[in-house]
Amino acid sequence: MKKTTWILALGFVFFIFSCVGPPEPQHGLVENYPVVVNADSVFTFAVRGEVYSFEETYDLNLKLSNGMKITSALIVADYTGSTQDTSQIWLLNDQGIVQKTWVINKSQILVEQRTVDSVYYFPEKIMVKGNQFSGVLEFVLTAESSSDTIEENVPAVITTESIFSFSLKAAHYTFDRFYPLSMDYIDLTSITLTDWIDVGEDTTFVTLYSADTTEMVSYELLGNTQITEETEVDSLFQPKFIGIAGQNLTGVFDVLLMKN
Repeated sequence: MKKTTWILALGFVFFIFSCVGPPEPQHGLVENYPVVVNADSVFTFAVRGEVYSFEETYDLNLKLSNGMKITSALIVADYTGSTQDTSQIWLLNDQGIVQKTWVINKSQILVEQRTVDSVYYFPEKIMVKGNQFSGVLEFVLTAESSSDTIEENVPAVITTESIFSFSLKAAHYTFDRFYPLSMDYIDLTSITLTDWIDVGEDTTFVTLYSADTTEMVSYELLGNTQITEETEVDSLFQPKFIGIAGQNLTGVFDVLLMKN
């Protein structure tokens, strides 16, 4: 069962997620043990809670400057919080002024991209508070510089047990790549093509394959496009490979597959 939403203007979500400790079968997180990554391009906070109360504040190590893009992703799964659950996340500037708030009260996926502005949006701290939280919470912030700083025609690929991402700034670029997927299922698919220029004979495809390389689903991109698709876990839909191909492509091309 798939639920597909077409969004004409949405930034690409670029996630990097890391877990430590003995893995749990479903989420790879130890109950009531938060995992944090705080680097110069990404911040992640993840916890699998069982009636868990906590309050944490972190100074963000993100290297920010005006004009950069910050993508936030809040993923809440298996939520069973009670009426006492008032869990929230706040982003604050260097003066402690709240610039963004998320309320955690249900299973959900919220993705947003904003531009760094020294006056209105320049987060330097994050507060995460759980009050009898039960469920799985993942929150990710990524800082992405302008596409002008990305080297042309050099794909950037990250693949883990939680994510596959492919990012490319193309200029008359023809390519055909095939990658194995480390995740055992997919919750979220995001495919974005921006700054597209029609140069003729331009065809771009993203294709998911089964373990025996049978084609499962294929996406064709014709011009500037944003596809965001949430997929319910289904034993019949477990892609093991991804093929990404473009002919004479000019534009900024991003692919994200995510396991919640």
